[in-house]
Amino acid sequence: MPMGVLPPWASCPNLFVLYIASFKYLNVRPNLPCFIYRMVRHYKRKTRRGDYGVDNINSAVAKVRSGEMSKRKAEVVCGVPRKTLTRHLQGLVKCPGTLGRFKTVLNVEFEKALTEHAVHLQQMLFGLTTADFRKLAFDVAEKLNIEHPFNKENKKAGRDWLSGFLNRHPELAVRHPEPTSMSRAVGFNKPSVDKFFNILKAELQKNNVTADRLWNADETGLTVVHRPGKIMAKSGVKQVGKITSAERGETVTVMCAVNGAGAYVPPLMIFKRRRMTELLLKGSPPGTICAVTDNGWIDGSVFLKWLKHFVLHVKPSAENKVILVVDGHATHKSLAAIEYARDNSVIMISLPPHSTHHMQPLDKTIFGPLKTAYNAACDKWMVSHPGRRISTYDQAELFCEAYLKAASMRNAISGFASCGLWPFNPDIFQDMHFAPSMITDEPNPAVPQSTQLSVAEANTSRAEGSMTPQSGQPSAIAADQPMTPQAQDPTMQQSSQPSGSGGDQCETSRAEGSMTPQSGQPSAIEADQPMTQQAQDPTMQQSSHSRLPRNVIADISPLPKAEKSRARKRRVESAELLTGSPYKTMLLNKMCKTTKPDKTPKMQTKSKTKLEPKKKKKLTCRQDKPRGRRPKQQGSTKVDKKKSANSSHMLKSPKNGAAAREKKNSADVKSPSKCNGCGIFENSTQDLQMNRGWIACESCGLWFHDSCGEEYGVFDDDYFYCISCVD
Repeated sequence: MPMGVLPPWASCPNLFVLYIASFKYLNVRPNLPCFIYRMVRHYKRKTRRGDYGVDNINSAVAKVRSGEMSKRKAEVVCGVPRKTLTRHLQGLVKCPGTLGRFKTVLNVEFEKALTEHAVHLQQMLFGLTTADFRKLAFDVAEKLNIEHPFNKENKKAGRDWLSGFLNRHPELAVRHPEPTSMSRAVGFNKPSVDKFFNILKAELQKNNVTADRLWNADETGLTVVHRPGKIMAKSGVKQVGKITSAERGETVTVMCAVNGAGAYVPPLMIFKRRRMTELLLKGSPPGTICAVTDNGWIDGSVFLKWLKHFVLHVKPSAENKVILVVDGHATHKSLAAIEYARDNSVIMISLPPHSTHHMQPLDKTIFGPLKTAYNAACDKWMVSHPGRRISTYDQAELFCEAYLKAASMRNAISGFASCGLWPFNPDIFQDMHFAPSMITDEPNPAVPQSTQLSVAEANTSRAEGSMTPQSGQPSAIAADQPMTPQAQDPTMQQSSQPSGSGGDQCETSRAEGSMTPQSGQPSAIEADQPMTQQAQDPTMQQSSHSRLPRNVIADISPLPKAEKSRARKRRVESAELLTGSPYKTMLLNKMCKTTKPDKTPKMQTKSKTKLEPKKKKKLTCRQDKPRGRRPKQQGSTKVDKKKSANSSHMLKSPKNGAAAREKKNSADVKSPSKCNGCGIFENSTQDLQMNRGWIACESCGLWFHDSCGEEYGVFDDDYFYCISCVD
């Protein structure tokens, strides 16, 4: 063979062939080939042998043995060749479902149990990483004393084993999870969801509400700093960037409303500003209204404004009431909004807390496409306007472009259907949706501990079929049935039915066919054998039960469970009928309890007691000033020397100020009822939440909050003048 020419066997795809052309300095024969075996990572099957599967084989074997079908008919119906069927009938096949001499490290039962365990943990939001899954497979093989090729130094199965496992079980995939808070995991539970659906069902039946009168409203935020989409870039570059407006930008809140028939109410846009200008709505969707707040978020007054906008477009009446489903934010539960909704035939229902990711149609199918379309519109704007930044004056136009794409009838109808709101479907959520909340699930104190079956075992038993309960725990079905004479007599029970572990293995053998066990694994064929004296031994029974795939994996990787119950510091929120009389009464009682007590007598007494011993001592003006928050009747705040120095020439004459002080101290001056800056009434829910002090103008007597006084007036020593009284 000439030098440098590879022999025909060198093209074998399963070998690394190192062809040594010449060994000039070695005392060996030249042209010596070296074979290095490697694993086939991406093998593609060239035939369709064995595609019929184990289930079809077991079904064909059972039907032929029972005389229901002949071999020829079973070949046509089940798709199993006659020769293969004959070998299975004669018991010549040791490992059904496998081809060739190679076999998996873990048998079918354990691989199925591993798959179910990984899926269950993923549903509980405690999913396994690939490294955790490989370590679990190694631990299972070590515990069962199975011969395996896994790395004993790292104590993990290899990546090739994981790749083959994922190919054998396409129901599993490696995904990037979304971060989910503990509040959402625990808050979305079956009792709170059932309460919401019961309230909604009662109102739907009581008022004969149709899809066009069932509405959902929610807010979302849009920022001037968008998230760019994917671009074409050079391969191998670590950092790929695209231009945006800034590092961090202002957020504009958008409030939308949609009904079950696919109709929309024009949105509301909330900007972070002090004063409103029409330029903010340039290019916005038709009918859009605008509001401004200090932080760009919604508050009680803005929600009341939107509620009036909603009633104007929906036009509810006493004969045709509408249902408005909102989340449990405090701005949606103000007394003013509830009274306005009751007066205008709007039935407001709040969702359970921390459940909007499952139960809010806008979050499910509309806000996601809206954000995607908005980011694409911002990308396009930045490309067409190089060197410019997106400002709040451009957001309305960009939002309009995205809103017209996302606010479709199809998205609205599918959103209501996916949440079970319309068509009404209270069973839309299954046990897997409530799995995260079972981490903190506490046992029922009315039921003895010995008769309770853990939620994790109950869910696993539903998935795997009827499984034998663990030692010391009765089955869920047997616990609910009365005891029969056979169950009361242990001798009759022992003679009438097989042991729990044997029955479980018998069911497994019927479902999966006869499998030859590997070393250290229980045999499925032995379950069909008659019960021997050793099988009746409870110690043997317990050991065989503990080696079931589900129990072996549960011992190595137990399901998460909270050890201690959380101490709650406040009342648990839940779904409520906000416009109902009980909730309104509760709000009024809460306002009465949380009303600020009159602190004036206490503060006056405190100041008097401090000043009485020092009457003989002459005090300076600054020492005589009371410290801390001033009472409402005194109408003064701490002096800002810079402001008073810069604006003292703008104030009215001292004569006018003295006259105003005399007028203020007279009996004609009333207590504050409304802030002339922000417009919030005294002792309202929003006022109590802000917990601000009050101050009156020395000239006109108008009342302001302390913080509003700095914006709508100036301070001069201990006195305050509103902006309208300044020259």
